[in-house]
Amino acid sequence: MQRHLNCCGWHGPADFAYTNDPIDESCYETVVRSNSGIWPRGRDAVDFGEDFGGGGGAGGGVAGGGVAGPTVPTKKMKEEGCGDSLVGWFRSNKLVWASVLASLFALQAMAVGIAIYILARVKRLRKLRSVTAFLEYFF
Repeated sequence: MQRHLNCCGWHGPADFAYTNDPIDESCYETVVRSNSGIWPRGRDAVDFGEDFGGGGGAGGGVAGGGVAGPTVPTKKMKEEGCGDSLVGWFRSNKLVWASVLASLFALQAMAVGIAIYILARVKRLRKLRSVTAFLEYFF
């Protein structure tokens, strides 16, 4: 969910401040410095390869306009919490979650109805067997 909503924690990364639990990878975004010195975020990040001598990325190498020396992608923690994003998702997708809840309610009601029918049938069969056993005993 954090990856889909692009957030971290319910209120933000401070939710993990006083726990020993590891912070999930979805709370981080990879940041790589571009040729201009600006740090692009997320999907706009450029992969310059392991060494700038060639390899992969756009504008790799010093001759190609790259920065001299290797760049190390760093991870930056996402600052936005998931609470507001999730509430917004629920508000914008009322039809979806209301349909899912209605379907689950209908499925539960059918299961209860089938269970009541089976219990009534078992009770009737036990009663029939006891009457049959009673009749066989005396006749």
